[in-house]
Amino acid sequence: MNAMIGISIAAIFALRSGKAEDAFLPGLIYNAVYATLLTGSVLVRWPLVGFMIGSVTGQPTEWRRDRNLVKLCSYLTLILAAPCVVRVVVQFPLYQAGQAGWLGIAKISMGWPLQLGALAVMAWMLSRDSTPLPRAETAP
Repeated sequence: MNAMIGISIAAIFALRSGKAEDAFLPGLIYNAVYATLLTGSVLVRWPLVGFMIGSVTGQPTEWRRDRNLVKLCSYLTLILAAPCVVRVVVQFPLYQAGQAGWLGIAKISMGWPLQLGALAVMAWMLSRDSTPLPRAETAP
């Protein structure tokens, strides 16, 4: 259902202008806004990944008390924003040039592969056992 809504919105954009590349405009806008929000949250020292952690722990802003945790959440938030930034940097010039075919190729190749790559980097960072959270003591 989600895909149908996205395709419908893209079709409306393209049908209204008569240009095929305009079907990619909603995705470009979405990625630009998402990247701006994520990066902006880091700049104001309230990284959005921190709120995800807070929602899991049941304490929405407790993570803010630990400077190292804020730093970790900032890195994780920037990694989450990176695919959106890359998509806009690569796809916007193609959009401006009216390259609908290349936009389609870029959209497919930069969709899930980039997102999964970012999530893998985030998981790797968290698995290095260098988070500022205290270690759980293991029983003998």
